[in-house]
Amino acid sequence: MSEKYRISNDQLISILKEVLAAMEVKEVNKFRIRAYQNAIESIENSTIPVYDLWKNNKVEELQGIGETLKQHLDSLFNTGKVKDFEDIKNDLPEGMFSLIGIRGIGAKSI
Repeated sequence: MSEKYRISNDQLISILKEVLAAMEVKEVNKFRIRAYQNAIESIENSTIPVYDLWKNNKVEELQGIGETLKQHLDSLFNTGKVKDFEDIKNDLPEGMFSLIGIRGIGAKSI
């Protein structure tokens, strides 16, 4: 298996935060939003690289990683992209994602 798409936890968190912001702006299902918030928090608190867990078929050991997110991680680590992530971000301005993480600015304000 190639490690071409080995993504660090910090990179993964950044990707998921962008997707989360897009979901918040588009007001998708609040349970789906909460699931991504939980997954991000779990990854932030993990001392083990998610890639290594995924490679060893143990990614579901992380709290908040359900079947759908597991499938997205499969795609991300195998191909470097996730169609669902691209679709949700598709019609949003690219510049908005650089503002994520600035204190006091939420996804809808961006």
